[in-house]
Amino acid sequence: MLTRRRKLRAVSMIALSAIIGVPAAAMANPETWLTPDCPPVLFQHAPADPIVPVQMSVHFAARINEVAGPGRARLHFVEGTGHAGPEFDRPEVVGRTIVFLKEVLRVI
Repeated sequence: MLTRRRKLRAVSMIALSAIIGVPAAAMANPETWLTPDCPPVLFQHAPADPIVPVQMSVHFAARINEVAGPGRARLHFVEGTGHAGPEFDRPEVVGRTIVFLKEVLRVI
C-alpha cells in the first residue's frame, strides 16, 4: 500500500519526467552510469531519515553490488537520527568512515 508521501513522490517523479523529458530524467539517474568499474561506495543512512527514504540507499547499494560485484557498496544504518543528525558524528560512525577510506585509498 502506498502512503500519501510515496504517492506524492511518485506523482512528482512523473511530473519531473514530463517537464525535463524521460531521456533527461534517465541521464540524471546515477543508476544510468553504473559500470563494473564503479569505485567502492560507503552508504551510512538513518532509517528514520524524513528527507531521503532509506529504501533509496538500500536499492542503490544493491544495484552497485549487482553491477560491480558483491561488496563494492557497503550500507550501514545510523540509528536514532534523521537526515544528517549529530549521531553521524558518533565515534563508531566516523570510525567506519575512516576504516573504509583507509581500505579504499590503501592508507596505513
